[in-house]
Amino acid sequence: MPRVALFSWGTLGSKATAVLRSAVVIVLIICWRSPAECQAEPPSSVEETARLIGVAEEIRELRDGGEPIAGGSAQQWQMLALSQRIYRRVMMASLEIDATTALIDNEIARSTEVRGFLADKRDRNVSRANLLSVLLGGGLGATSAGLQLSSKRINATVATGIAGGVISAGLALYGIRAERGGTRVLDADSNMLAPFFDRPSLPASRYPPVVWKFLSEVAPTDPDHVTRRERLMRTWLELKRLDSLTTPGGRVKIKHVTSAPKERFNLTVDDLDDRIAMLQDVRAKLSYLKRDLAALMASLPDLDQPG
Repeated sequence: MPRVALFSWGTLGSKATAVLRSAVVIVLIICWRSPAECQAEPPSSVEETARLIGVAEEIRELRDGGEPIAGGSAQQWQMLALSQRIYRRVMMASLEIDATTALIDNEIARSTEVRGFLADKRDRNVSRANLLSVLLGGGLGATSAGLQLSSKRINATVATGIAGGVISAGLALYGIRAERGGTRVLDADSNMLAPFFDRPSLPASRYPPVVWKFLSEVAPTDPDHVTRRERLMRTWLELKRLDSLTTPGGRVKIKHVTSAPKERFNLTVDDLDDRIAMLQDVRAKLSYLKRDLAALMASLPDLDQPG
C-alpha cells in the first residue's frame, strides 16, 4: 500500500501543490489495480462526486478564489485551508472504501476456504465412486463371463451379472448425488450482502454513509435509470445467482448468501460460489468511486505561486 508523506501546511507555494498532486497519485494507483473495473462504468461528474463526499461548497470557493497571489496573503491562506479540507474529505472517503473492501475481501476469503473444503470432499467422493464402479462392475462382469464357460453354472452366471449391474448402477447414483457436495455453516464474522436485501447485518458489516450513498445513487448513463444497488440485483437475477426475490426458493437462497454464523444455515458449494461472485461484484462497483475521487482531485486548480 502506498505511503502518504506528511507536509506542513504552514509552508506556502509549491509544497501545497505537492500535497494535492500526491493525493491524485495515491488514488490513481489504487484505482489502477483494477483497470477493467474502472473502465466498465462511465465516470461521474466532478460536481456529483463533490456533492457525494460533502465538499461541493469548498470546491466552488476554491475555484472562485481567482489567480494565486504571491506572498502570505490572507486569500492564499484561505485557499490552502480549503484545499486541506477537500484533501481530508477525499482521503477519508478513500479510507472508508478501503475499509469496506477489506471486509468484503475477508468474507470472500473465508467463503473460498469453506468452498474449497466442500469441493475437495465432493471430488474425493465422486472419484472413489467412479473407481469402485469400474473395479467392482468390471470384476463381477469378468466373473460372470468366466462362469458362462460352464453350462452347469447358469444360475451363478446370471446372479453374478445382475449383481455387477446393480452395484455399478448404485455406485453411479451415489456419484451423481455426491456431485452436489456436502454442506457446512459459514463461520464468518461478516455478511456484507445483507443490507442489499434488508436482512439483519452483523455489526462489522455496515457500510459507511458515503459508500452506501454511492451504491444508492443512479450511475451515469444507466439505461434504466436505476441505482447501482438495483443494477447489481438485476444482474444477479439475470445470471441466476438468485432465482427470485419473492418465491420461497428465492428467499431461502437470499438467506444463504446473507447468512450469519448464529443462524446456522448449511451452505452448499453452489451457495458459496454465488456468495463469492456477488461479493466480488460489489467490490468491483466500489472501485468506480475511487476513480471518481481521482478525477475530483485532478480537477482542482493549481496553487503554484508565480515567480
